[in-house]
Amino acid sequence: MWKFNNSLLREAEFKNEMKNFLPQWIQEAERDLPEKPSSQWGFIKHKIGEFSRNFGAKLKKARSLLKNSIEKDLKELANNLDRVKNYVPKFETTIG
Repeated sequence: MWKFNNSLLREAEFKNEMKNFLPQWIQEAERDLPEKPSSQWGFIKHKIGEFSRNFGAKLKKARSLLKNSIEKDLKELANNLDRVKNYVPKFETTIG
């Protein structure tokens, strides 16, 4: 059984796309399932679920790619910092 992921409602793109698709799905349901309100509602719920799962998967993939990119950049920066440390003479300060 599918359960709606409420965290998607924090995503502006999700809300905008849902607002665009919902009237279209309602029209499809009314056209294809006239005189059957419960079937229309089932169709609309199915479309919402399908859209939400696909959007969630896209979002997860994008976040994963971003995370990997940031980790790679951090590794490069750490390596560069280590190289710089090896070239810069070490200074010792003593407080007297």
